[in-house]
Amino acid sequence: MAEQTMTCAIVRETVRRGEVPTDQAHLASCPACRALVDGALVLSPYMEAAPDISPLNPAVLREQLHSALEAETGWRGRAQAMPTPTRLAILALLTLGVVAAAGLFSPRADLAMYPVVRMWMTVLCTVGVGLASGAVSLRPIQHSAPRTSAVGGFIFVGVLLAVLPALLPLAHPETAESVSGGGSAFILDALMCWAFGIAIALPVVIAFWILDRSVRPTRAPALLAGLGAGLAGVAGLQLHCPINIQTHLLLGHTTVVLSLLGAGLLFLRVRPSRASPSPGSRSTMIDR
Repeated sequence: MAEQTMTCAIVRETVRRGEVPTDQAHLASCPACRALVDGALVLSPYMEAAPDISPLNPAVLREQLHSALEAETGWRGRAQAMPTPTRLAILALLTLGVVAAAGLFSPRADLAMYPVVRMWMTVLCTVGVGLASGAVSLRPIQHSAPRTSAVGGFIFVGVLLAVLPALLPLAHPETAESVSGGGSAFILDALMCWAFGIAIALPVVIAFWILDRSVRPTRAPALLAGLGAGLAGVAGLQLHCPINIQTHLLLGHTTVVLSLLGAGLLFLRVRPSRASPSPGSRSTMIDR
């Protein structure tokens, strides 16, 4: 039987099968086929090391699609499927709402004496950093996780803002309320402020849990969520608590942020991972 004459189509089919064409005469006369074969020779070591990719199975793809859709059913699934700007807007409105509620329904007794600019700067900077950390925590799923240095920077700035009121000079002359957290009532007053701050932060924590799209828990989003909620609690305490004693501010206010950062790490140990999609599938939560 006469040997089959090599053509460009045969060369392409041979390369597609992972073989090397042997007709050097055709390769010498056809630059396109020569380039194709040379490229295949360069890639062949990497292709051999790569895992086998099975052909797409429509039934498997259909099952994966149905599983992804089932994961998005219910009120939490619908919340997670919302566009990222909508999720961030919900988080921002809730955070601002709980902080404002603390100031409106339980304002500090010395609010009229407190410098307005200092109060607004303290509250807005604290809430702003908390919302920024929340935006990173609830980032779109196609974005990579934040670097450790970025998370550390957020935590450093957030804790610094929580500690800062205790380090600044008194905002106004001492009053009975501003020094009421000392003496025998020190521990009780600090504990009550800590509980009040946690109560303010709790709705924000729940919002993070509802809106989070993470397939499996990771350290960065958990820490950033704890930081964002903790800073909301500190901002609410700034509007609520008139005590200016340094030790009270450190023990009763700053510990709100530290407690929720610790809770974020504990959350990683107890939260079960949701079923992750298979390597060939795509999430249906497409950002808009």
